[in-house]
Amino acid sequence: MQAQATFEHGNSKGKLSMDWGTPHHSFAGWQLRLLGALQGAQVMDYGSGSGVLALAALHGGAASAKATDVERVAVAVCAENADLNGFGSRMHSVLCSRDVEGEEPLAAGGDVSGGRGAFDVVVANILAGPLIGLAPRLAWYAAPGAAVALSGVLAGSQADGVVEAYSTFFDDMRVEREVCGWALITGTRKHSERE
Repeated sequence: MQAQATFEHGNSKGKLSMDWGTPHHSFAGWQLRLLGALQGAQVMDYGSGSGVLALAALHGGAASAKATDVERVAVAVCAENADLNGFGSRMHSVLCSRDVEGEEPLAAGGDVSGGRGAFDVVVANILAGPLIGLAPRLAWYAAPGAAVALSGVLAGSQADGVVEAYSTFFDDMRVEREVCGWALITGTRKHSERE
């Protein structure tokens, strides 16, 4: 049996395998709070690691969650965590390319249920460079009016670069929080595009 941890989101608690990442980082907590009311939502957790954000969304009432990561072990642990929490049929985890020009991961993984405008909430906790390169892809996933929450970005010029890249696709892009030099960036998918 692998080591496990628990996490809390609102009134619900979940379990996590400790093989890949933990929810004990302030940005994960902020993103969990930003997920807010999720009843029936479709959620994309890009760069999911252990899948804590996708799992918290499911515990919060989301209908389904998709999770991607560049590490095979993370994809496996994410799937294990979905099973540990009873969400194996509502959470799908797939491997994605390290290259932002790589094939769209859901299609590459044979998942035809995720695509353009399929998600009400899009979260990602990865570094600024990949996040900037992924702006068109993450916008492609987001339905009009969808919430986006991005972290893994240093405050200052990195955060400014991410805000600028996503402002083409999302309204009200801003640094929501900063702590110890790191930023959490949020916004809402535009209803009409100038892409």
